[in-house]
Amino acid sequence: MQTPVFPISETERLTALNNTGLLDTGPEERFDRLTHLAQLCLGTEIVLISLVDSNRQWFKSKQGLDACATSRDISFCGHTILGDGIFEVADALLDSRFADNPLVVSAPFIRFYAGVPLVCNGEKIGTLCFIDSKPRQFTDKERDIAYGFAKSIEQEIIDRLQDQAHEQLVASEQMYRSVLDGTRIGTWQWNIQTGETHCNERWADIIGYTLAELEPITIDTWLSMIHPDDLDYSDAALDDHLNGLIPFYDVKCRMKHKDGHFVWAHDRGKVVSYTADGKPLMMYGTHADITKENNSNLALLQSRDQFKTLVANIPGMTYRCLHDEHWTMLYMS
Repeated sequence: MQTPVFPISETERLTALNNTGLLDTGPEERFDRLTHLAQLCLGTEIVLISLVDSNRQWFKSKQGLDACATSRDISFCGHTILGDGIFEVADALLDSRFADNPLVVSAPFIRFYAGVPLVCNGEKIGTLCFIDSKPRQFTDKERDIAYGFAKSIEQEIIDRLQDQAHEQLVASEQMYRSVLDGTRIGTWQWNIQTGETHCNERWADIIGYTLAELEPITIDTWLSMIHPDDLDYSDAALDDHLNGLIPFYDVKCRMKHKDGHFVWAHDRGKVVSYTADGKPLMMYGTHADITKENNSNLALLQSRDQFKTLVANIPGMTYRCLHDEHWTMLYMS
């Protein structure tokens, strides 16, 4: 018996296989449908999607076989992934490489084998294989059919990866939206070259509007809401960021509410993409209502100033000390 050697790119091949996420997963109709059709079309007793792992061949889809895997060192598929084309054995008992193979001299008593490599990211991760207990040889037409089914399976693997990536993207977006809803943060994105701006509903709500009332929203819409006394400061911070002098745009400013008063907002943003000639293109950021926080800080400062004024005008000394044996002094006017 001839044990299949490892491909030169075995490390890369195993990485490509593991990246498919197929190993040790349950049956899937998308693959079982194809192996069933392949069996009907080519009339073999067994059809397998065999993924060649480091020490085994594991069957993602199987028709006509109960086993889930066999050892790689006795596999026919281990030989198939060494070449580019279909690997065909007309009669294993007459082939010195397989005549004493346990899969030939005992169940499933392989006599005919044909395998087509399955390629993913340029690496042969396994095979679509056809097995019979009687000697046989595929015609050219049957080989074309086998190739066609193999290509369909490769496409299903790609589609499966794309479906999983889409599901992860949807889950990530849902989490992102949940975080924003929970923290009541406004978001914005700005095309610096066109001026086009997109904001979420919370951004408009902070200044008392709905998005529909403000549309179409541009950078001018934003600038018109900023308090005139804060505009120069905001523009300077923005220019510094666009020119690469500071890593983030980070500004606290007043914005005019629909009712006429001003609210305090904290805007943070960053350029995330550039044009081909290196100009800032897209900028993303957040917009938070900090009116209550700012008012609390102002009230605290006013209280402190009032205390200082009171202490400064008392006709005597004001002090604060610890009630210890030394009467440790903490403050003295």
